[in-house]
Amino acid sequence: RYLDRSDRHFKDRRLFLVTSRLDPATRAAVEFFMETKTNGTERDVFKFRHLFSEFNDESFEDLLRSEGKSGTVCLTHYFEDENG
Repeated sequence: RYLDRSDRHFKDRRLFLVTSRLDPATRAAVEFFMETKTNGTERDVFKFRHLFSEFNDESFEDLLRSEGKSGTVCLTHYFEDENG
């Protein structure tokens, strides 16, 4: 969720990160995080926030077809502004 300051409403934002497009060291760090995360460590994903991009439903479907394997991190009680 994010706060859009222009109309002062909360909106949804869906983000993705394609690790195959990262340099090897960053890719290894992100994939290691995903393999070892637990409910207590999911908020550690914030250190990778700058690597994520917003997507729409069409691009997500194309992404899943091209990449194959995927993982998910869901954060509760997290809000940001429109700039991330």
